[in-house]
Amino acid sequence: MLTTIQFDCKYILSGHMKAINSIKFSSDGYKLLSGGKSIQLSTTIDLPFPSADNALLIIWDGSEEQKISVAFNGPISAVIWTPTSEICMTNVFAFCTADSTLFTYKQLKVCSQSINRALVNVA
Repeated sequence: MLTTIQFDCKYILSGHMKAINSIKFSSDGYKLLSGGKSIQLSTTIDLPFPSADNALLIIWDGSEEQKISVAFNGPISAVIWTPTSEICMTNVFAFCTADSTLFTYKQLKVCSQSINRALVNVA
């Protein structure tokens, strides 16, 4: 006898206005990267128009988010977390765009949440 698997929607994250090409959860499951196409606002009229040359990456962290816009490189095609230590698993990430450009970003503040979680797990 087969058991039916059921899933319920837990969250809906809104922030992208164009296609999302890539998503990646951090290894601790607390952060999410999502990247894809972006829109550009017209300077002559206040209507958004699509631009194939712009990209948008969003870093989701609970109720907080950060948006990174990249103009003229094409949409984001891949995203990845690149941990620099076992304690700070989510302080560096990389993404690439359609024109073969690779971007890396490092978190500016200390990774205190991960340090606190690591101390709890050790104790």
